[in-house]
Amino acid sequence: IGANMASLCAKVIYMQGIAAAALNFFRGFVDIVFPKGEVCDFCGSEIGDCSCRSEIRLIEPNPCRRCGRHNNDIDIHGFCVQCRGKTVSYDANFSAAYYDGAVRRAILDIKYNGALYQRQYLGRLLYEKYRFERRKMQDIDAVTYVPISITRQMLRGYNQAREIAEVFSTLSGIPLIHALSRKRSTRKLSRLGKSDRKAEIANSMFVKENYLTTIDKNTILIIDDIFTTGATIDEAAKRLKAAGASAVYSLTVAGK
Repeated sequence: IGANMASLCAKVIYMQGIAAAALNFFRGFVDIVFPKGEVCDFCGSEIGDCSCRSEIRLIEPNPCRRCGRHNNDIDIHGFCVQCRGKTVSYDANFSAAYYDGAVRRAILDIKYNGALYQRQYLGRLLYEKYRFERRKMQDIDAVTYVPISITRQMLRGYNQAREIAEVFSTLSGIPLIHALSRKRSTRKLSRLGKSDRKAEIANSMFVKENYLTTIDKNTILIIDDIFTTGATIDEAAKRLKAAGASAVYSLTVAGK
């Protein structure tokens, strides 16, 4: 009985393999005869069936040299009205797009809906922005990202800034370092005003000891999803410069 059962199981496995191979062949045949169009990075529909691409508003050339926003009030020194006379720790921020339309949906999806596939497009968007703006930066030695608290990491399952930074690092060839960590959880900054954001984020990060020599006298690029008031980037840059970084830039997907 044991031998018969073993023989029967082997036949079943063999037939399953034949069926799987036939199914894969059929799917490949269908794809050749009826090819699918390019799929939208944002909504998953075939290109032409959605309006996502037309909704993307890239930030125009020559934005403010500090915050990366673009408006009609840039002075002869390259600063907008919000940044004139402002002292910050980061040397400049560059945002790829405005925080609306498809870009806003993609950021919200990856942050709150588990849509990790969005990291590919958002990482490529940052890489294209970097290629366009790199002449305005010193040579970047390493790229890092804004950390989140352990609590948020557990609830979300990942840090979206790290996921996007990994894609950017692969495309750019710039080494990724996990230099920053959170000391404590903070309230959601999106619910706070400008002054409250700065107070809430202050002293919430630190540089990991095993990255001190990597940072010392080097130029670091910070990756994050959204640039609003700059409080988070400023705090991260402050810690990196205190650890010896010679210059700190930030590259964000969207600017508000």
